[in-house]
Amino acid sequence: MDLTQQITSLATFAHLSFTLFRCSRLQYMSNQLYGDSQTMVKNAMFCLAKQQELDPTAPFYLFQVCDDPLERLFGKLRMLGGHNSAMNYLQAIDRVGHACDLQGAFMHNPDLEQGERRLSMSRSEGVDHLMMKSWTADLTAGSCHEAAAWNAGRDIAIGIFEKTAVPREHYDYETLFADEDVDMLRPWRGASQVQERLSKRCTNPLGFPLDRRATSATPESQKLPARTGRHHSPL
Repeated sequence: MDLTQQITSLATFAHLSFTLFRCSRLQYMSNQLYGDSQTMVKNAMFCLAKQQELDPTAPFYLFQVCDDPLERLFGKLRMLGGHNSAMNYLQAIDRVGHACDLQGAFMHNPDLEQGERRLSMSRSEGVDHLMMKSWTADLTAGSCHEAAAWNAGRDIAIGIFEKTAVPREHYDYETLFADEDVDMLRPWRGASQVQERLSKRCTNPLGFPLDRRATSATPESQKLPARTGRHHSPL
């Protein structure tokens, strides 16, 4: 698949998920998974647009659009803390410098780095998709017209839904996206207002206030009496 076909497939997935989530909601996928999926597509589109501005003649590999380098850096931040992997803001700033030094040392000496267990590729059947030399199609950033690929993916999704019993109103994308309050991450108009009404209507059997501001203050009955003198912390 060349880059245009890959972007078209991503656009098809985005439109299919949008309509299926509007129709079936949580029976299709969770709110979190839907948001992550659409954000993944959005990030890929943004990265391609940035690459086209920087150097349209350079190749663009979708499998490199990920946060693995950030996860590796965060892993080193936690490692530098030893038994105290948590950190406050000042500690994080201090550790970032040391983590960058480690990252630079490992880049110059890759044989010294053991790697990350959770980021390793253990399935051999997918290795060819993660090797640049395995992609022989045209992957130059300038070869893909994003708007045309996006519209092609939308048309493919419409063609799929026209063969099903899904109501036309759920995949009439021109009408749906004409509303400024509706997009891929907000499938329904006024979604924030709907969530607010649902949160006010939900039951609260424990009797805790739903307003976070009301939970910030400690009730008088739960406040500890003031102590005098010096006390050593048990920690």
